[in-house]
Amino acid sequence: MNQNKNEKPRKILFIEDDEQTIKTVKFILESENYEVSVAKDGEAAVRMLDNSADLILLDLVLPQKSGFDILKVIRQEKGLKIPVIILSNLAESMNIEKALKLGANDYIVKNEFPIQIIIDKIKSVLMPSPG
Repeated sequence: MNQNKNEKPRKILFIEDDEQTIKTVKFILESENYEVSVAKDGEAAVRMLDNSADLILLDLVLPQKSGFDILKVIRQEKGLKIPVIILSNLAESMNIEKALKLGANDYIVKNEFPIQIIIDKIKSVLMPSPG
C-alpha cells in the first residue's frame, strides 16, 4: 500500500556506493512515493546528515568512511534520532551486533531478503506511533 497521495512524501537518505543497488532500491522506493536522496560515499553522507530525512538506509562498506563511522556521527556526534536501517552484505553476527550497539534500528543483509521485505521494514519503522 502506497503512502496517501495527499501527504508529502517521506524522505529517505540512501547511503550506498553500488550503482545497481542504488538504481533498484531508489526506483522501488520512489514507486512507493518516498523521496530518496543518495550519498555514494562516507564524506558525502556526513555532509547530507541533518534532520530533514525521515529515515536513513545505510550500507557499511563505503569509500572514505565506513557505515560504522557514519553511524557514530549520526548517533554520537550529531545526536540525531532519525531511524537508521543498515542495508549491507556483511552478514557476520559481530557486524550486526556492532551496528545495533552503535544505534541502528534494524539490520538487513541485502542478498538474503527480497526487496518487499526491505520495503515492509521501512514502512514499519516510519509508521506513525498510535496516539
